[in-house]
Amino acid sequence: LYDSIGDRLVVAFGVGARVLDWLSVGASAQLLASLEGSAKLRLSALEQRFTSKELDIDLLSRLYPIVGLTLHPGEQFRLALVWRAEAKVDYRLPLEVFVEELGTLDFTIAGVGLYSPDSFVAASSWRFGERALLTVAATWARWSKLPPLAPELNVDLGGEQLGPGGDELRLLHVRSTQIAMAAKDIVVPRLGFELRQASWWRWRAGLRYRPTPFPKADGS
Repeated sequence: LYDSIGDRLVVAFGVGARVLDWLSVGASAQLLASLEGSAKLRLSALEQRFTSKELDIDLLSRLYPIVGLTLHPGEQFRLALVWRAEAKVDYRLPLEVFVEELGTLDFTIAGVGLYSPDSFVAASSWRFGERALLTVAATWARWSKLPPLAPELNVDLGGEQLGPGGDELRLLHVRSTQIAMAAKDIVVPRLGFELRQASWWRWRAGLRYRPTPFPKADGS
């Protein structure tokens, strides 16, 4: 639904155990990295050269948990509950350019490049005889927590005022307007069926309906 990253690397690991005859528990985690950095440039317009450059980029790793449990009181029925934590890859890149003859230009862009909401899943399965299996599931996804999609942009240009006092003078000030997404929580139902023809041949079919969390695009 919202992913502006063409290529990404996701590292995931998990562990599970059947603690009782009728209960299994498990935990997993995704490892994602956010981008933060800064750049400071100093230049002389009259000399047409950079007098100094500083660049710093950090990839900050974050863990996002996934936990679940499965109840299996018998061989014919199972019930599973899963929680998947909100995950996002954000970025913040400030740039500071000092022009000796003019002043300091501060430029900052920040936003979210990948977002997955808090999700709660309930699923169950019924086995009919040795051949048929029916599964039903529903996911509640909290898209109402979605941050604004448009990047946040801040631009400031300031200098030192000539004359008595030498107070700082702001020449340019720009702030982007953050627009609320007005997204809403959604429920995603799923239905699955499996028919076993032989030990090496199975038919499977599934159906999922995922409504959009966004309102109609008919406003300003």
